[in-house]
Amino acid sequence: MARHLLPLLLLAAVGLSEGSVQFHVSLRVPRFVEMGGSVLLFCEHSVAREQLHKIEWLRDGRKLFQFVRGRQPPYRNFTTPGAQLDWRHSNERQVMLRNLQFEASGFYSCEVSTETPIYTKASNDQQLTVLLKQRAEPHITGRKPGLYLPGEKLELNCTASPSRPEADITWIVNGKKVDDRLLQVFPGQRTFADLTFSTVQLSLELSEDNVIPAPSVAPGAPPASGLVQLTCLTTIPAFHGFEDEHENHLRPSSVRYADKQMASLTGWFHRFYVMENSLATVKYALADRCQT
Repeated sequence: MARHLLPLLLLAAVGLSEGSVQFHVSLRVPRFVEMGGSVLLFCEHSVAREQLHKIEWLRDGRKLFQFVRGRQPPYRNFTTPGAQLDWRHSNERQVMLRNLQFEASGFYSCEVSTETPIYTKASNDQQLTVLLKQRAEPHITGRKPGLYLPGEKLELNCTASPSRPEADITWIVNGKKVDDRLLQVFPGQRTFADLTFSTVQLSLELSEDNVIPAPSVAPGAPPASGLVQLTCLTTIPAFHGFEDEHENHLRPSSVRYADKQMASLTGWFHRFYVMENSLATVKYALADRCQT
């Protein structure tokens, strides 16, 4: 009976020992970093210096830097594909990596170990992505020349500028995000530089119900039935909201997005009555003002 109780007692003792160690560990790292740039991996913890034994920084579970208190020298650098360690700005609290390449993308963490009692605690994994931003605004194509019939679909394609990772495309009509049911996504394409881009088509039925009531128009212009504002927004990461929907629907937050571009088309819908087979048919002309 005693032999069976001994392992249980040992397990209980270990549990109590580990449970008595109370400290927090977290890694601060930006979500995105531009290619060729630098990043600071700051390991934040609440262990007193006299209790600290070791701190390790890891990427995808593999060591990239280590500090051991009392060892000479206390720091050790491991291979870091896609980055160069900056020794001048790396210590027991932080690690700086420079000249980041795409290979440096991954999940980073840090582990803190105490000396008495011996205990190791890891931070949560933090994803870091090395990106190459879009170099141009998205390109809107597809509007046909001539008049549109009421109920006819306006089909426009928005193609993002090549980037890595691939930019997400969001259509916005009259200040509101378009329902996904009105969109068709074409698979991403890869360039010679290993960048990717995609195209999303918007199919919008034209009617006076889905346009903004027209303000006054220039003297001599045909009577306008409405105004439509179409915007293609390309972002990294994917679109997840505006900075302030009450102030400006088309201003995505600079904090939320590592990269963003947009192109807009604003058009007047002018109502025309065209005689066809002795019947007056209503048609619309979309006189656009393209702006970016």
